[in-house]
Amino acid sequence: MKRLTIALVALIGVTLAACGSSSSGSSTTKPPVTTTTVPPTTTTTTSIAEVGALINTLYYNVSQAYANSPALGFEAVLAGDYPGSIDSAKFQACVASGVRNATYTETEVPNLTTLALDPKWTLPAATTNQPYWIPQSAPPVGTTYILQVGITYAGGNSSNLVHVTILNGKPYFYEGPYC
Repeated sequence: MKRLTIALVALIGVTLAACGSSSSGSSTTKPPVTTTTVPPTTTTTTSIAEVGALINTLYYNVSQAYANSPALGFEAVLAGDYPGSIDSAKFQACVASGVRNATYTETEVPNLTTLALDPKWTLPAATTNQPYWIPQSAPPVGTTYILQVGITYAGGNSSNLVHVTILNGKPYFYEGPYC
């Protein structure tokens, strides 16, 4: 019991020191420290905050590319897809088939409150609507997460569960148009 009391007193002291105090009565608000870490893999990203920032940047860049033109949007999607997950020729054929018109725009916003590890996920087989996927028999190398992403596009809105893998400090998703 004495050890528990000492541990609690030490924890309170560390907490107060981290929050800061001053004798003048003024206080400084400091941002909370994130202590959650990603399990060790080949990635150099370690905290959930860093992972969230990488994912936000990935989706922001795709949205900005679409804001410039549908062609740049599709290029950004292809560049953001996990290495080896897409048959590029089939992806380009899908885009060339006219799945989006010249005024198409898309905005993608990740909901980072839904971010969770999904280490056993594997890329599913290609479908009729998305024939360009190259299925994998094992989970992708890196650290894979699942999260909700809201998408606003010319035809409406949707909210989808998606996967993002962090590989060597870079985020990759598994995204493409419906043909």
